[in-house]
Amino acid sequence: MDKDLCFRIEQDDLFLYQVLVDYDRIPIFFLCKGKEKNYLVLCVDCENYNYIVVEVSLFNIYDLLHGNISMRDAILKHKEYWFVLSGIDVSEDIVERKIMKDIDQSWLPKQDECFKVLTESMEQFVDTIDNKLSIQQNNISRLRTGFGIEIRSTIELTQYSFFKKVAGTLGTYSEWSDINLESEIIEESNDRFRINNDCVVAA
Repeated sequence: MDKDLCFRIEQDDLFLYQVLVDYDRIPIFFLCKGKEKNYLVLCVDCENYNYIVVEVSLFNIYDLLHGNISMRDAILKHKEYWFVLSGIDVSEDIVERKIMKDIDQSWLPKQDECFKVLTESMEQFVDTIDNKLSIQQNNISRLRTGFGIEIRSTIELTQYSFFKKVAGTLGTYSEWSDINLESEIIEESNDRFRINNDCVVAA
């Protein structure tokens, strides 16, 4: 996957990591990766390309992908977020840091709506996150063992089944059931936020 710059937040360049949900080939719920941190992004205005961005840990991503936490709560659990009003390019974006308690909750997915894995490519991405988290946990365990500290794993990675169908609707996000992450390249579009065949935002 090529690195395409999506945002620049507090001196950190955020590149597209994985599209989780798209609508009409526009990413509306996706992950970005900075120099050392991961970010969860929600598009709240598909016409003007305005976004909510929160910093997330690998544990947060794991819980989101496995349905242990709703898409709404994956955002609300943080104390603050960045609101991005997109310009023609990243250098013209307006980025505002805000307190989470003041967020307009009408922007968010419905309560208790969880992410569903719908494609084989997404299954592979979930496996990748599982493996990364397992390695991270093993590294922590070895470090603790070296100091003679009793180890109790904070999570237990178990086998899980993937959802092949969307149960019910997603309210205003009901179109998400038609997600197709195997998109073709849109040659006629020069919009900043579109998906190519690798699910990379074309800047």
